[in-house]
Amino acid sequence: MSSKHLSLLLILAAFWGGSFSFIRIAAPEFGPIPLMTVRVVIALAVLCIILQWREGFSELFSDYKTLSLVLFSGVINQAIPFTLFAYAGLELSASIVSVVNSATPIWTAIIAWIWFKSALSWMQQLGLLISFFGVVIIGSEGFLSGESTGSHILSIAAVLVATLFYGISANFIKKTISNVSALGIATGSMIGASICLIPLSFYYWPSDSISSNAWYSAVVLGIFCTALAYIIFFSLLKSVGPTNTVSVTYLVPIFGIFWGVVFLGETLSIFAIAGSIAVLFGVLLVTNIISLKKFTKVESISE
Repeated sequence: MSSKHLSLLLILAAFWGGSFSFIRIAAPEFGPIPLMTVRVVIALAVLCIILQWREGFSELFSDYKTLSLVLFSGVINQAIPFTLFAYAGLELSASIVSVVNSATPIWTAIIAWIWFKSALSWMQQLGLLISFFGVVIIGSEGFLSGESTGSHILSIAAVLVATLFYGISANFIKKTISNVSALGIATGSMIGASICLIPLSFYYWPSDSISSNAWYSAVVLGIFCTALAYIIFFSLLKSVGPTNTVSVTYLVPIFGIFWGVVFLGETLSIFAIAGSIAVLFGVLLVTNIISLKKFTKVESISE
């Protein structure tokens, strides 16, 4: 990977890691659904311009069956998980949300195992257990402290369900619309998410005025953390391939924690640190980034 590609990978991780801080800032004033509506509409406007400039809309609208599948992907890949992340941002720190978000590759592997009958090695199964244990550790902090126990657990569950939808959508896209260009899928899915969220946003739009700080966060979330992040992601996917590009998953929590500490003044408890280590280690096992074989393999000694 060249220095240019590495720089783009770090920028992408910074954008996606920063999204949790912007959600944390804006969600209390907008509410989850209105905030995510603003996010996808802004991202859609930017992506439409890029798509028209580079490829045009002919591929996306030439086949109505394909179009319906792309629009549906926006419901399960953006509308639902984005809203769940925003809901979790009302309660959880940006640092914790960014770490639990790392469960996405785990759900992707589980769904692939169920859907495509992809085998899971014993190390991958161990990784699932370790990551699950890590989430339990993170969730136990609110329970043991006795503060907002119900909402704390419910918020972590919301993040896990959001990552579950990411896992479903990744396999759904691979199975049904892999023939559509990546930029076309991104733009079409944003259309689907907008169609789903806009009507709901009118009902849930807050009656109180929204501060300029929250609006700035929403705009940055839409332009940088969504539209431009997608463009960088697809550029890397084409240039360096999926194996190198997927490594961004493991950089996002680092930036998520960094932005949360620096800009929001968040602190990490021993529960958060221990749970985060367990989650990330489990993800590395599930995705075969690291292997325990070299530590457990016993080599025979010839006599």
